Amino acid sequence: MRALVVGGSRFVGYHLVLALHAAGHEVWTLNRGVTPVTFPDGVQRLYADRKDPAQLSVALAGRRFDGTFDVSAYDDADVRRLLAALGVRGGHYCFVSTTAVYDRADRAPVTEDFPLDRRSTAPPYAAGKVAAEDLLLARHRGEGLPVTIIRPSYVYGPHNNLINREFSFFARLQRDRPILVPDDGLTLLHLGHVDDLASAFLAAWQRPEEAGHVYNVTGPDAVTIEHYLKTIAKVVGVEPRLISLSREQMAGLERTVFPFEWRRSVVYDIGKARAYLGWAPRYDFAAGMEHTYQWFRESGLGKGLAYDFAYEDTVLAHLGLS
Repeated sequence: MRALVVGGSRFVGYHLVLALHAAGHEVWTLNRGVTPVTFPDGVQRLYADRKDPAQLSVALAGRRFDGTFDVSAYDDADVRRLLAALGVRGGHYCFVSTTAVYDRADRAPVTEDFPLDRRSTAPPYAAGKVAAEDLLLARHRGEGLPVTIIRPSYVYGPHNNLINREFSFFARLQRDRPILVPDDGLTLLHLGHVDDLASAFLAAWQRPEEAGHVYNVTGPDAVTIEHYLKTIAKVVGVEPRLISLSREQMAGLERTVFPFEWRRSVVYDIGKARAYLGWAPRYDFAAGMEHTYQWFRESGLGKGLAYDFAYEDTVLAHLGLS
């Protein structure tokens, strides 16, 4: 089958290309071509700026796909331009959304029918994804466009382009740096491995009869911040030096020293994806982080990236902990 990955050169999109190719599909990517990337043999590349309708029309003219995997749309305008260029030739439209679309909830776990954040003050990223979801579901209801929407939470794993997440903690631990922990470290984070996210998209594509649905996709369990850090330390093979900052201390900082939301716990239900798609995550958090650290070591990323810990050093000095 022919698959189009819109994006495909970074992290989630790249792992999706690898998964589709490994499954034997004919894979095409569409992006601007500005990010250096090496794809497996046989992956075909199309070039266009998705914000330019003329470029999209030229790149996609006469091409037909069985599935379109949209990794790089941030709002409804992005989706509308792509649909206009593809017409009915895109097949099953699989859209990468985010659990950031949910409004704040007073219970857990969050299921797909929880209210979305439709406030006028919603963060632009979340608001854009909500608008894109609304457009796609309206096209499904009104025109029969086969659509699947997947909402991942925090994604980790090899090739993560957000280096201030797990990679920065690998670097801190390798350099025997102390780690600043927000509040009491008991806030829950829910993270999923990038390859599990890719496998969920393949599962959705293989279930066209389930089009029109939205799915949470993440790891099997939420973990506390403390567990997150201690698990990373275990795979690195060192004893972590964790230093807790109170809420008041965290609020007084000029810049963040922790890369995730720490003021409230988030837990998502993935039962719908299990039931409807026959999907299940391969990695629990410990196994997934072990896999990620192995890639980190083998890639040489720990030596090749410059991590800026200057502000962190300032905070530690202010606390008398440097």
